[in-house]
Amino acid sequence: MSQKIQGLSILVAGALALLLSSSGNVGAEPLTPGLSTPQWTAYVDDAGNGVDYPENIFPVDDGPAPRGIGRVLRASDGRALMMVYTEDNDERYSPAGFVRANFKGAREDLDYDRVTNRFFALSGAKDDLVFYSRCNFADGARGPAHCIYLAYPKDEARRWDRIVTRISLSLRPLR
Repeated sequence: MSQKIQGLSILVAGALALLLSSSGNVGAEPLTPGLSTPQWTAYVDDAGNGVDYPENIFPVDDGPAPRGIGRVLRASDGRALMMVYTEDNDERYSPAGFVRANFKGAREDLDYDRVTNRFFALSGAKDDLVFYSRCNFADGARGPAHCIYLAYPKDEARRWDRIVTRISLSLRPLR
């Protein structure tokens, strides 16, 4: 594994490896299935997350998320994935503190880097993939982080923009 991938962070490295290992041929297909006609539904879990997502793009449940409590959803061809998870915040991190403690990559290499007192959102590209990570801190440093992580083919990035925006803005704690 290259030094740059190791430096991405624990926020994204595990999911990136999961995506690469599950498809084996990222970039071989012309378009992620369902991308041109997303069919939206609500994802709700017992950990307290709610988010709108395109169920026809992510029809495969790939099991528990590698972080916190949640699920990994995958495209049928393995070219894209989405993780929805809730992570305890025992350290009582603010969003900025959480990013400082967990993101080990160079922030200047990110394409999008927004941190407020209620959430953070980070996005960048590595090789043929774009990643997007967002965690909401509804109770600030007193409560858990409600998070999503997406990885998808870089050559489809413009087609994903509206989808990622809708998923990101719909993320909400249910408790």
